[in-house]
Amino acid sequence: MKIKEIEMAEVGEAVKLHNSTYNDKRTLKQWIWEYGSNYPELSVFTVVKNQDGKIVGTQGMIPVYININGDVFLSGKSESSLLHPSCRGKGLFGCLYSYAMSLCKEQNMSCVWGLTTAVRAVKVLRNKLGFSVFEDAIYESRLILNLSGSISPVQEPNTKLILKMKDSGMAFLLFANALVRRYTHRVRKQTLESVSIEEKPRSRDDISELYKRLRAEARNLIHLSLDEKYIAWRVLHNPNVRYLTFFAYKNNSLGAYCYVALRKREAYLADLTFEDYDGADLLLRRVIQLCRERNIRCLYFIGNIRNPLIAKIFDLLRRNGFSKRSRTTFVLKNISYSNPQFLNDIRNWYVNGLWTEGFRF
Repeated sequence: MKIKEIEMAEVGEAVKLHNSTYNDKRTLKQWIWEYGSNYPELSVFTVVKNQDGKIVGTQGMIPVYININGDVFLSGKSESSLLHPSCRGKGLFGCLYSYAMSLCKEQNMSCVWGLTTAVRAVKVLRNKLGFSVFEDAIYESRLILNLSGSISPVQEPNTKLILKMKDSGMAFLLFANALVRRYTHRVRKQTLESVSIEEKPRSRDDISELYKRLRAEARNLIHLSLDEKYIAWRVLHNPNVRYLTFFAYKNNSLGAYCYVALRKREAYLADLTFEDYDGADLLLRRVIQLCRERNIRCLYFIGNIRNPLIAKIFDLLRRNGFSKRSRTTFVLKNISYSNPQFLNDIRNWYVNGLWTEGFRF
């Protein structure tokens, strides 16, 4: 067995191994987008070749800049962890991963992190490679859309029905509920008039300014460094996923934004970030209505519920009919960051769908 960095002539074979293992249809062009189009000089991709010279295992690390408490650091996103079944149980995966980690260290990466549902890989990462493993953090929330229905308009209190009801207490509750709905409708209407939802940011600094304010609200925040280069690569010019982008402004300040990934009859809130709750609520309702118009069956969101800002997003989703369901494991290994305890506090990680591979979300 030989463990080495991949050569360009071997990429096609690595892609073929991936497709045959996962019954997928990825292409050479997609591999190049993932590993070779955004900081290609920093990418890490290692392979295992057997005695016949065939690739039987792969491990990739995508270079991703993250913001740790206000400072930007290079990190490695663990992907393409694959070993042919005939080679498992021999400690080979641990050797392959350790070699990839050594290359990450040479690239001065601060840490390596990833999202996985593979129980076997999690066991090796935790027990053999010393990764921190968080199995109860990344959750998915789902809204099943009623394709034939629509949001009902606010109804006036039916006074005749109330008068006919024998239970005066129940009549009062119905009447009060109707008044509350009327008042809420008026408040939302006023909020709608003060919020402008647009398809593009007004300034390239608006997102960075929003995150600066969020870091002041939630200390010790770790989030993606969403500079123009990363957004262009991951969202605007992603060849695998088509995104709709929405930005909610209030008093000329960006209070919320979201990136919505569309895939046939499903949609994904790859990123829903907000400072202004009312603006985010209006933005989310706009997205839900758009999904209904496009005959979308389900709308999804994933995130680290143990992060206080993400927890607010889950609360907003719940109030709009979403239900929390399955979970994914987050894994993390410090390489060079000076404060491992801070890095290993899962509450600091602002993880959402943009942290995934970029083929669904």
